[in-house]
Amino acid sequence: MVLFEIPFLSKALTNNDKRSQHRPGSMVEVPEIQALCYEILKRVLGIFSQAESTLTGNYVASWFLKRSHVDFMAKVELINLYITFHLKKYFYFANNPELARRSSLGGGLENTHRRNSSIPTPPPQQDESHLVKPTIKEARSNSVPHVQDDEYFQYSYLKDEVEGMDTLAPPVSLQQLTSGPLSPRSRGSKKKKHDAKIRVHQYSLNYHLRTASGALSIFVKANYIRYGENKLQAHAFYNSLVDYVNIKLDYDAWLSRRKLSRQDVGTEPALQTVIDYIHGSNHVPFTESPSTTFYFCQYPFLITLGGKIAILEYEARRQMERKAEEAFINSLDRRVTLDVYFRVRVRRDYIVQDSLRCIQLNPNNLKKSLRVQFINEPGVDAGGLKKEWFLLLTRALFSPHAGMLSYVEDSNFLWFNVVPVDNFEMYYLFGAILGLAIYNLTILDLKFPITMYKILLGLPIGLADYQEIFPMSARNLFRLRDYSAEEIESLDLTFEVTFSDPFGTRYTKDLIPGGSNLVVDGDNRELYIDKYARFFLWDGMSKQLAAFKGGFSNVVDGNAFSLFLPEEIQLLLCGSEESKFDVDVLQSVTNYSGWASKEEATESSTVKWFWEYVSGLTYKQQKKLLLFITGSDRVPATGIQNLTLKISRLKTAGGDSDRLPVAHTCFNELALYDYISKKKLAEKLDKAVNMSAGFGIK
Repeated sequence: MVLFEIPFLSKALTNNDKRSQHRPGSMVEVPEIQALCYEILKRVLGIFSQAESTLTGNYVASWFLKRSHVDFMAKVELINLYITFHLKKYFYFANNPELARRSSLGGGLENTHRRNSSIPTPPPQQDESHLVKPTIKEARSNSVPHVQDDEYFQYSYLKDEVEGMDTLAPPVSLQQLTSGPLSPRSRGSKKKKHDAKIRVHQYSLNYHLRTASGALSIFVKANYIRYGENKLQAHAFYNSLVDYVNIKLDYDAWLSRRKLSRQDVGTEPALQTVIDYIHGSNHVPFTESPSTTFYFCQYPFLITLGGKIAILEYEARRQMERKAEEAFINSLDRRVTLDVYFRVRVRRDYIVQDSLRCIQLNPNNLKKSLRVQFINEPGVDAGGLKKEWFLLLTRALFSPHAGMLSYVEDSNFLWFNVVPVDNFEMYYLFGAILGLAIYNLTILDLKFPITMYKILLGLPIGLADYQEIFPMSARNLFRLRDYSAEEIESLDLTFEVTFSDPFGTRYTKDLIPGGSNLVVDGDNRELYIDKYARFFLWDGMSKQLAAFKGGFSNVVDGNAFSLFLPEEIQLLLCGSEESKFDVDVLQSVTNYSGWASKEEATESSTVKWFWEYVSGLTYKQQKKLLLFITGSDRVPATGIQNLTLKISRLKTAGGDSDRLPVAHTCFNELALYDYISKKKLAEKLDKAVNMSAGFGIK
């Protein structure tokens, strides 16, 4: 841990200039020093990784837990930089096949650094034995790394090798990668000519990636315990270069390996393995065992949200196709027609009852592709009806009249009602709806704390969750810790709790068996605090939560879901909550139809007036417009830049129309007529947005 504090370790990973053309500006830019920094970092991460799943790992995590936000973030970025340093080799190989061919034919890039490095190869006649690279055995015995390590210079000069190849097409640059929370390739981006994917077989046995990821997992563990402003967001651990990995193949390989290796693996590393890492040996014996084979899905914190959504879409599509195939085969066996879709037919006035009946009658069809029909209304569901169904149904379930949930004024969250109920079917329906929304990639308007998503993932919940949902009650509860034993006894508290329903009926429940007879004192106050908080988080509504989780699990039970963090599930279900839409970004990703070209569309008065209209709206009005066009008032989880929006031009006689704009929510499309003025366009849009509901022919 002392070596990990060296401030210029990152210099070995970031300095990619051609050293043969530039003199070092400082000591840390000297190739020998950079190679030494690389060796130190490699060995430190290797040793950290051996403690990943041991008690020693918990000690290391607790050590870094105490570091400042800036220092903790710097360590995370350093390890991610090391991962990028090694992964970019495969990125270059994938996008420059000639380079990969040279490497395979020429026995690697061992001589690359000799052609580019500022350290020339010494003439064989000269006596420079002090520059001779020691053997692995000598390095182990002396415990001194050689500064001209082939491995380091092979990676370090790979970019120079790519740029110096005259026979190659211009190489793909890493400059297109971003350091932000989401990669620009997260969703919806088109595949470019040179945009080849890194394959699993290239990196699965790379021990650098495995050890660095294992070391970073210790920081993930420490971050889970950090609280408030010191806690890093999930995107701080993302590695943008992983978006250039064929993550679907990685997921399949990871699943296959898990199925083949259910045997227990020892958690304590072999002594020789640790010694090899200390000496920096590159010849640690590896076999394709679960402990040595590396997949990014083993360390999902490295995968961006866009990558995880791609995996979820992949698994959902595969499950839906499987269910459709089963339906087709069964129809042949039984000689009856079975639908390949899960069809929901509901009446608007009875949307909860009809939806519950459809889900209960089709437990084996929930993983089929969803199609919704509102009875006695025209409209074929290509996505828009499905969005409206989710929106109307969740609003009905969240209504105070339903009695399922209660609104917590202190935090502005909804939480499960602690009052005894009998309608557990409604909680099952709620869970199933969330599962269907995830599988059908539909954004919902939810106002729940992160605790709910922890429950769905099966993660533990505790006092921090109670504090998030009931902040004022938590402050009062935690004050018991500051009271003396005499002060606590004077409060005359017992291990029971009293609460009321919306109609004023009071209920009293014991927190533990016989709690009404047990007085809270200085010795058992921590138990009281824990039991009190847990009652309002889980124990008081355990049956409701069990029904809710059962409904959800009946739809979502795949391995892809386990890759997400609670914060990412919240983003996936609720979308991004931005303070105001970035109209410039939305305008840049919008497609147009009905004009001769995109340039003609953007220069037309109608389109110019429309974007001026959008820019002048308040955030609340922008959300209503988005709801009108897309069926949801939320931005996709990966940001507004990944919102697929289309504006179409409708034929207009005489250059003016009195008709209202039309939205096709199935395709996120807004169809506009030509209007004589910006004022008229704004009036028509306001009227269309505020009067829209349902599907009908006007």
